[in-house]
Amino acid sequence: YRALVENSPDVVMRFDRRCRHLYVSPSVREVVGFEAETFIGKTHRELGFPPEMCAFWEKSIRKVFRMGEVINDRFSFEGARGEVVFDWRLVPEWGPGETITSVLSISRDITERKKSEEEVNRQNRLLSAIHRIERLYFDKDAEKSPYETMLDLLVELSESRYGFLDEVLVDGRGEKYKKSLALSNISWDTKSRKLYKRLSDRELEFHDLNNLAGMPALNGEPVVSNNRKKDPRARGLPPGHPPVDTYLGMTLFYKGELVGVAGVAERPGGYDESMARYLEPFLSACAAVIYTERREREREDSLAALAESEERYRGLVENAPLSILVVQDGRYVYGNPGAKKLLGLKTETDIVNVPVMDTLHPDYRERIRERIKSIHKNGINSPMEMLVLRADGSEVVTETVSVPISYHGKPAALVIGQDVTERVRSRRELQKLAEDLTMAQRIANVGNWEWDYLRGNRSWSPQTYRIFGM
Repeated sequence: YRALVENSPDVVMRFDRRCRHLYVSPSVREVVGFEAETFIGKTHRELGFPPEMCAFWEKSIRKVFRMGEVINDRFSFEGARGEVVFDWRLVPEWGPGETITSVLSISRDITERKKSEEEVNRQNRLLSAIHRIERLYFDKDAEKSPYETMLDLLVELSESRYGFLDEVLVDGRGEKYKKSLALSNISWDTKSRKLYKRLSDRELEFHDLNNLAGMPALNGEPVVSNNRKKDPRARGLPPGHPPVDTYLGMTLFYKGELVGVAGVAERPGGYDESMARYLEPFLSACAAVIYTERREREREDSLAALAESEERYRGLVENAPLSILVVQDGRYVYGNPGAKKLLGLKTETDIVNVPVMDTLHPDYRERIRERIKSIHKNGINSPMEMLVLRADGSEVVTETVSVPISYHGKPAALVIGQDVTERVRSRRELQKLAEDLTMAQRIANVGNWEWDYLRGNRSWSPQTYRIFGM
């Protein structure tokens, strides 16, 4: 057995009641940098180990002598190879008369295993956050705005104290600027509370991007600063703002388009570009939501503008980016340039007298017949997604809403539509991310659950149900 012990990578020690070393295996040299013989007859304190570690070891050894029970524990130690994490097992050794003569200690290096466990947990947190973003897209009744939730998750994933989330837009001169979407609560005293309220109550726009917060928008690349006070790119902070020493600025791209930037600050130990790479999948999910919300906002703005003034109606219709059609007796009697573009026609007049059903995918024709029949009974239809056939035979996903009108003195329907192919694709991508999360959890045999303590709702992931056999 001695040969096995002395060739084992585990550190084996034997202690007497005064916590002195009776035996130490040769493998200890790899940990502390000196030979096993140095330990014999001495305590850890006599060997000069850190007092807090000595107190921890001595307390555990004495407990085994007192209780006569095996103890399993874990500790980390800064040795010759840097920080090492050990699984520690203490076993009482019994002598004549049922007395404990010594305590056997076995320390196993689990540093790499611990790192692997931490990385798995880190990736699971990332996938769980992405899953939350996918749910935000469909949860229209959430108490927080989706952007506030995104920022909360980002700050948590990056182990930071606070941060911000901004949308990147272009002004009338073609210059980029930022619009604030979410800001962490930075208040910690009266002055900072007033500052936070002043900032969060306003729709802030930032046109000066020559600073740490604006550079990702200008350059399209992450920005790292671990000594902001001496960083020439940094600018001053508003009165009442808490100190910022470390900072990471990141970009949010959707299909190659820069739609936003985010910044986090005050992570213990600072930041590096590997943190930005780790957060890329999460930021991509956030970018998809920002892009989709932007397109939805543009659609709503167009609809609102359409209803503003009858006097400007035709000019607006002719120049609107949306498809606007008038349907009467089952045929199109008017189409604007947007409709011509959506349907792939050469001129607007090509749409006149075309049967509505000829431009619809067969799977949707019966449903549209029913909507046409009901529109004059029930009024405006709710938005509906459908497949529209273009002139060249290709398909495009369109969201339409229909309004009953009178056209040349006869009942008709005004059909407003837009190409939502990209929005549907982004929604499917978010759903795919959720499926990837479920698959990753199944492979790792881990699950997650969330508790909305404000509403009293608890939800489990599918893998959590499998783990508990439910």
